[in-house]
Amino acid sequence: MAWIYDRATGRFLGRVSGAERHIAANEDDVRGVYRGDVADPEAMIMQDGEPVIRPEAGAERLASARDAARLQMRAVIDAAADRITGIYPRAEKDSWPQKEAAALAIIAGTATAGDMTLIGAEAAVTGAPLGDLTGRIVANAAAFRQAIGMLSGLRSTTEAAVSVAQDVAEVVAAMNALRVALAQIEQGSAA
Repeated sequence: MAWIYDRATGRFLGRVSGAERHIAANEDDVRGVYRGDVADPEAMIMQDGEPVIRPEAGAERLASARDAARLQMRAVIDAAADRITGIYPRAEKDSWPQKEAAALAIIAGTATAGDMTLIGAEAAVTGAPLGDLTGRIVANAAAFRQAIGMLSGLRSTTEAAVSVAQDVAEVVAAMNALRVALAQIEQGSAA
């Protein structure tokens, strides 16, 4: 079993045991992985001033490192996606595909009454001209698709690198590469 421990708060965030995964709500702060039932902060290895997965010998330990990296990968990608999409509530995010389809239909002149209700209600509340609002919705949808495509590609390449890693150091390298790439994507989305 591997424990996921946040050294900054001194809290365990979750644990990995084979296919069984127990995750805490705040996975973005995963900082290190410990073996056994008790955290051993003194045994933590530091790399570039950051705690990393403690290297341990053996196939079982490599498997634990891979499992922990996969949990961490999903957590940091989810957190990056949330930062990219900003402050929007979940219900609004869930409506984005419908809003894009409605905006495209309005632009094409083929909108249904439902399309007009969805976009028209927002335009009425915000005071935005319908043409401006539909243009902004379509542009935002394109930017979102590009960002999500990049995040999906990063997940896939990181998963592949973690799966073929021959030792814990290679798992750590794959996760570090993911963090660098995510920072670059987020900087691009902020511009």
